Amino acid sequence: MANLQCTHRLRILGIVLFSFAFLMVGLKLLVTSAISFGADFSIYWQASRAIVLRGASPYAESTTQLIQQGIYGRLARAGEDQVRYAYPPYSLLIIFPSAFLTYPWAQAYWMAVNLVLIFGAVLSQSKRLPVWWIGTLVFFYPISRGVILGQFALMLGACLIFLYALLSQKSPSPAALWGAGILMAWTAMKPHLAGLVLLFYLLDSIRQRRWAVLYGLAAGCLLFAGISWLLVPTWVTDWIHLIREYVGYVPNQPILGSWLALLGIDFSIIGVKVGLGILALGGTVWAVLAWWRGKLPDFLALGWLILEVQLVNPNPNSLLSDQIVFLLPLLVWSMQSSVRNWMKGGWWVAFVIVPWALFAIYLQGKEPYQAASGLALVFTLWFGARLLDHWVRQHRVRQNSLIEEAQV
Repeated sequence: MANLQCTHRLRILGIVLFSFAFLMVGLKLLVTSAISFGADFSIYWQASRAIVLRGASPYAESTTQLIQQGIYGRLARAGEDQVRYAYPPYSLLIIFPSAFLTYPWAQAYWMAVNLVLIFGAVLSQSKRLPVWWIGTLVFFYPISRGVILGQFALMLGACLIFLYALLSQKSPSPAALWGAGILMAWTAMKPHLAGLVLLFYLLDSIRQRRWAVLYGLAAGCLLFAGISWLLVPTWVTDWIHLIREYVGYVPNQPILGSWLALLGIDFSIIGVKVGLGILALGGTVWAVLAWWRGKLPDFLALGWLILEVQLVNPNPNSLLSDQIVFLLPLLVWSMQSSVRNWMKGGWWVAFVIVPWALFAIYLQGKEPYQAASGLALVFTLWFGARLLDHWVRQHRVRQNSLIEEAQV
């Protein structure tokens, strides 16, 4: 039995490596050798080269100037996005192999990594998806955008999906639980994207008394913090200083604010923010408690946590890429045997078509904000429909139980 499992894992590893190599070479020959894009990836690439080739800090002004020259062809102006590297140093571990490559090869490397990760994550998560659903996965706007721009969000979204697949196993091995904990520490590099999802995984591990996950998380945090200190000894103070500046030059435009503006409500009013904050906190407490007691399925608890974060995500430049997390509860829902293929297909078509349609309608020289707002609206409608369906089913169960008790 052990030999069969080992053979199966080696076969999967072989498929992954072949797919990666095939994609990397194909993308270099057919795409990146002729077209240079991946603005966000160029930030990571220059940051990794600063450490590996020059022994410089990814947060240094000299590194930032190289990044700006590569993206703008000049230094950034005061009112522009400064495109500085804004992640902890350990996040560059996955970029380091590309530091020794020319940019076309490096870009092909990162595109191949992202494609293999997201397809592998989805396949590891759900075996009940129609083949055409898998085949059209790359047309999901956050995936297309993530592959083209090269943001970390796509890789992190794939990690969150992998984590659910690991933690939802009935009897995972201690090694798998330790690995899940370490992967959680890795994914924490972007807390505003993964924070509440990781909290859900942490609570789930505590609920099931899977302490190895917590040990792995602690070990992973120590490991990645130590690696960061080795790479950049001053990284903590440098990073905190950079984040403070980042908040100052990145535009603030949450989706919820734009929706409220249509209703004549000013989201910037303190009273409005406090009221919505109370509602969000109350909804979160209710969702977590209901889920903890087994009265709310995983996909609804995750859906609520993800929705409330994405609706107040302030950075319009990363909204659509960060919305890759919408895929997680959608996949978890699709795993249910009670969900018919036509329903999976119908919602998937909406998730794919709506942002692209809005992109085409509102495109005027730059990516329209309406695409991100539209995708968030589709997710909100999907979540509302699923929550209503859950309540109806629960009500029917209670009614049937009362009828049975009355008959007895």
